[in-house]
Amino acid sequence: MDEPLIFLCYASPDRDQVLEHYEWLSRAGHNVWLDQKHILPGQDWDLVINQALDRAALVIAFVSTNSVQRRGYVQREIRRALDRRLEQLADDIFLIPVMLDAVELPSELRQFQAVRTTTPDYRSKILAALRTQLERLGHKVQQIQETQQISWTRRTVRETSKGKPASEVSLELLDFTSERYPEVRYVGEYLRGQLLDILYDVRLMALQTSPDDEWRRNGTSEVEVAFRDPEFRGRFVSLQGTALYYYAGAAHGGMSFITATYLLEPFLRVPILTTLIDESSASFGRLQSMVRVALLNINMAEEGAEPIRLKRDWVERGTESPSDFESFTLGEKAVTLYFPPYQVGPYAVGPQIIDLPYADLRPILRPEMLDALQFSAVS
Repeated sequence: MDEPLIFLCYASPDRDQVLEHYEWLSRAGHNVWLDQKHILPGQDWDLVINQALDRAALVIAFVSTNSVQRRGYVQREIRRALDRRLEQLADDIFLIPVMLDAVELPSELRQFQAVRTTTPDYRSKILAALRTQLERLGHKVQQIQETQQISWTRRTVRETSKGKPASEVSLELLDFTSERYPEVRYVGEYLRGQLLDILYDVRLMALQTSPDDEWRRNGTSEVEVAFRDPEFRGRFVSLQGTALYYYAGAAHGGMSFITATYLLEPFLRVPILTTLIDESSASFGRLQSMVRVALLNINMAEEGAEPIRLKRDWVERGTESPSDFESFTLGEKAVTLYFPPYQVGPYAVGPQIIDLPYADLRPILRPEMLDALQFSAVS
């Protein structure tokens, strides 16, 4: 099983310094993610970075004059990390600022204890922080598994082909067991079926590539699938994964979301979000409206710049029918909906993720679903 992921965030002028930190952290036995080491030729770097940030157990943000004065992607990474920090417990160590020079710590990071590389024992301090949080994460997962009476393990299946085209496939699998909910084992089997379809698509593409298609035959197809830890709400368990792919000869890479939500008792899969709401067209219309408002309010511009928003016609086309709401998870406080590139906007704007608080959804939820979510129908 892979060790928890540690994401390194930095400004590109600091790459050589950060590479040294990547090397010693890796030698210390940690699973460290650095874009220069992990993004393959032809992959969509923005999607790959998003997936790594989503999977990260901890983020080390390297702060310098370069990163503070440089507007652009490093600031977006820090904002994403801060958003992830909201999902953690108050005393979790999730974001560690490491100061590369004498620059002042940015205001958004001042709540976190920073480490300066000019301090002689700074490496031991970073390792102590990592050890503390990784031990906590292991204990936290164990507590969740004991509370929910469900256990899960991870394993990764990798396949490399040197054919024409070549391929690199990495698929993370989750296996579930439970004495209380014995049918939960089918969750892993369902996910495994989806992942095998991805693997077989890569193999089939190699078989169907024409000998005359030199551009594709000389390329490499790459696919990577990874999952976050399961989420529990009431009698529901939800899984969310991301598939990143680049097929040899394609103009660019792509991504899709893999989600699965199950009611544990009675055991069944909830295929689309609209299964949770009552059957009236008015209720679907209210859901549709909430989703569209949330999507149209997303601002994709850098802080302080003119807002960049999704186009209404794209959003409406991508949210027309109940099947458009099939990628979702049930979290502690909200339903999260996932929209891959092209569904509610052009490829350039990337995937979109929104949260719908239960307080807003409660009036249109079925009474039996309110009960399963452990809400009373009248509260």
